[in-house]
Amino acid sequence: MNIQSQAVRHEQMRIAGSLVDTDEHVEVFNPYSNKVVGTVPAARPEHVRSAFSRAAAFKPKCP
Repeated sequence: MNIQSQAVRHEQMRIAGSLVDTDEHVEVFNPYSNKVVGTVPAARPEHVRSAFSRAAAFKPKCP
C-alpha cells in the first residue's frame, strides 16, 4: 500500500499515560504534499492544567 492511499489517522493525546480525546480536532498535514495525514485532539485549558499538575507531582523512582 502506498502513502497516497492511506486513510487519515486519528491519535489521542496522552496525559500521564492516560489517553484523552476531545470533540474538537486539529488536522495534521504532510509538509511535502500538504495533504491531511491525521488529526489530534484540540487540548483545552483544563487538559493543560492537568498535564502540568501531574508533571509537577511526579516523583521518580530512581535516586
